[in-house]
Amino acid sequence: MKTLFIMLSLAFIAIPAWGQSPAWSRTNAEILCGNNLPDVRIKMCTSLIQLTGEAAPRLAAIYYNRDLAYWQKSLNDLAFDDFTNAIYLNPRFAYAYVARGEIYGKKGIYDQAIADYAKAIELNPNDAHVYNNIAWAYHEKNEDAQGLAYAEKAVAMGPHDTPTA
Repeated sequence: MKTLFIMLSLAFIAIPAWGQSPAWSRTNAEILCGNNLPDVRIKMCTSLIQLTGEAAPRLAAIYYNRDLAYWQKSLNDLAFDDFTNAIYLNPRFAYAYVARGEIYGKKGIYDQAIADYAKAIELNPNDAHVYNNIAWAYHEKNEDAQGLAYAEKAVAMGPHDTPTA
């Protein structure tokens, strides 16, 4: 009887509790890392970042998801750091350059914004939004002549993607 009790006890200890299995936790963290609630997104993406073994492009996407939550909460410095990390991990991640360029623009660092937008255009030349952003940055620098070609390209690509006012 004592042997049976010990064997059953060991069996229950060896079975992970429901919801605490590493695979379960990881899967839910991946799902919730894309959640629309910024606090949930930050927590779950942070959990995934802390796990080891992610390939750089995948980890870059996780940083990017967390960046968006920081940005949504107006935590621009944290978002900036994560966008930079995403770019470091995946230098071909055009959207991270766009988002970081927008933070540079909000800070009035237009040369850096323009550099990030130019890199995003190099990586993905089919996004009218980026052409609009670089035109805006040139306008803010009082260099409208330089930005005009980008503004015209944005409108030609899809005026529905550019602001009307």
